[in-house]
Amino acid sequence: KYNYDLCSACFYRMGNEAEYARMDKPLSVSERLRNLNKDKRFLQLDCRFVKDLTVPDGTRMAPSTPFRKIWCMLNNGNIVWPYGTHLAWVGGDQFARQSLVKLAIPEAGFPLNGEIDVCVDFVSPAKPGRYISYWRLTSPDLQKFGQQVWVLIEVFTPPSLAPLLVSLDVPPLMTFRMLISCAGGRACSSR
Repeated sequence: KYNYDLCSACFYRMGNEAEYARMDKPLSVSERLRNLNKDKRFLQLDCRFVKDLTVPDGTRMAPSTPFRKIWCMLNNGNIVWPYGTHLAWVGGDQFARQSLVKLAIPEAGFPLNGEIDVCVDFVSPAKPGRYISYWRLTSPDLQKFGQQVWVLIEVFTPPSLAPLLVSLDVPPLMTFRMLISCAGGRACSSR
């Protein structure tokens, strides 16, 4: 069984040796992480995406716009996330300011079944198009775990106001009455 510390008297009362792992001394979080590959049934880092808090999929934005994406994540593993856990860029388009973002996790670790808001700062690419960037949590020794999250945006070129201003150019000598008559469909004179 995982997550049990028993004295020798309790150990002999509560089951057989196959159900427990014997430890002569308690292990630190980093020692437990090193043992993760040796026996996955005892310790497993995991996470589940809960929801997008900002920038929903397909958000349209202008080129070179800075923005912050925030995901809500859940520790659904059977071990605390250790201090030094990061969110790492793992594929797709790279338009974040960093490719590795350290999470605000205390030294004691992030608790089981706890939710945490994870944020990354981005700048939308300069060229129009659809862009997607994939991210995943990593342990301090950079082992990836849990569900992948992403940001999906569409960069568009906003319409320019310059052509409108040029087409509305009115000669300075026109009077209000001349503008009214031009709007009525009659030919305008330049008197």
